[in-house]
Amino acid sequence: MDTVKLSTASKPLMVAHRGCCSLELENTAPAFVAAGNRSYFGIECDLQKTADGKFIICHNHDTAYIAGDKLVIAETSFDTLRALKLFNLPQAGKVKNRADLQMPTLSEYISICKHYEKVAVLEIKYDATEAEILEICRAIESFDYMDHVTFIAGNVQNLLYVRKHYPDQPVQVVAWKLTDELLDTLTAHRLDLDVCYKDLTKEQIELLHARGLKVNCWTVNDVETAERLIDWGIDMITSNILE
Repeated sequence: MDTVKLSTASKPLMVAHRGCCSLELENTAPAFVAAGNRSYFGIECDLQKTADGKFIICHNHDTAYIAGDKLVIAETSFDTLRALKLFNLPQAGKVKNRADLQMPTLSEYISICKHYEKVAVLEIKYDATEAEILEICRAIESFDYMDHVTFIAGNVQNLLYVRKHYPDQPVQVVAWKLTDELLDTLTAHRLDLDVCYKDLTKEQIELLHARGLKVNCWTVNDVETAERLIDWGIDMITSNILE
């Protein structure tokens, strides 16, 4: 199995959703490396905080989908989560026979992105404090890689904390759809949009562009939909399989 290559002459910036999550278990080092070895502009991941205040990468707030064992991230220690055996790929049968599959740290993720010269599209999945946002940013700065990171979050305040200390940092609000209220927020704070493609229209893309804002959309996995969005002028596409 491999990624599906878009054949259009001009492609938007392509982002590997949770790494190459159709080829390797999502949000793991193998998924990030698989994306790094391909033509993706960016590699997306999801950052959570453990019970003992450490950062770990996982999309859901518990581990049931990736491991079967249901451990709530915020209520479980980092060491317990790191020791958890993960499925090879849940959709291919719930087999656990690979020693290289574990929940990564923020540093491991940034290290892979830097090694392959990919933009880190980092989603902060929980409601962080300002101090925690600064801790995340300082960890990235230790790799001298802040200029290759785009922060995304459903919680606008997470992004406002980033912008308070890094006024020109690329940030995107994750949303299911664009509302008038959200449009006002994006415009007021110069925040780009990362939106579900299903309700997105050409007119909305044009409106956001007219306000100087970029549009990323998730999660586009078929060529026909991607080509339509490309015709509409989408800036970025986040995908499990398209490249």
